[in-house]
Amino acid sequence: MSTRLIYRRDELLKGLNISKSTLRNWMLTEGFPYPIQLGPRAVGWPAAQVHAWLEKRPTVPPFELQDA
Repeated sequence: MSTRLIYRRDELLKGLNISKSTLRNWMLTEGFPYPIQLGPRAVGWPAAQVHAWLEKRPTVPPFELQDA
């Protein structure tokens, strides 16, 4: 059996620096993965799915320095 890294909600929110409502909106509108059931009262997000979603996000071009 292989070991999979699972992010719990508070860990995910802190790591992404987002709120619970942003996480919910991302799941509903941006295709962010839904959590998996870990136990009767526990859910978590497989790290591989979170990382794959982040890799698909558009990148922002670097800011160009303006001459002063």
